[in-house]
Amino acid sequence: MMKIVSNRCVPLCYLPSGNLVCYKDGYIKILHNDIFIKEFPISISIKEKMFGRFNIFFRLFRMGVRSAIALDENRIVYSIGNTIYELDLISGNLSNGFFCGDGIRPLYFTLVKSISSFEDGIYFGGYLFNPEKNPVSIYKRVGVDRWEEVYTFPDNSINHIHTIVSDTYRQCLWIFTGDFEDSAAIWKATDNFNKVESVFCNDQKYRGCVAFALPEGLLYATDSP
Repeated sequence: MMKIVSNRCVPLCYLPSGNLVCYKDGYIKILHNDIFIKEFPISISIKEKMFGRFNIFFRLFRMGVRSAIALDENRIVYSIGNTIYELDLISGNLSNGFFCGDGIRPLYFTLVKSISSFEDGIYFGGYLFNPEKNPVSIYKRVGVDRWEEVYTFPDNSINHIHTIVSDTYRQCLWIFTGDFEDSAAIWKATDNFNKVESVFCNDQKYRGCVAFALPEGLLYATDSP
């Protein structure tokens, strides 16, 4: 049975303790056993202040915090708009932020750990409106508000990156891209991105956003229309 904790409350990530990090109405909130135990105000746009309480506008204009990941029990990384911030959950201190670029944001963050030839760390792929199929990059966190490009899909390859999946069973990364024709694809990355190959493409059944690596293979959900 599903329990609604609060309307317009967006779940973001879990801390190592199991506490849930959420976003609602301009606040990062920490949930423990169905009770909000902490909250941290963050700056939001005028548009969100005016329309953010209406679910249809909140979703349509992609308002609020859309993705986050825990660095440890006391720190999270989150994105709002085209900027990535780091929030200290003890002091409430917020970093100055990293601007991803015009129109670019992470759809999901990925923890890469124990994959041979890849450095452990937090990665994300560029998600943007890109009908011209301009180059799209993958980024790795190297410090507070510091992200470096580790791989770039060339011109005419994809529209954007949905998610990156760390696969310890096959010692590789899977990259899910979208949205249409050959841009809807699943790519396999090995050797620290020196080899990135399209494994499946050119069909909406390969247009995935959420995926998990299992011993049997990949389990994923599509967002095809």
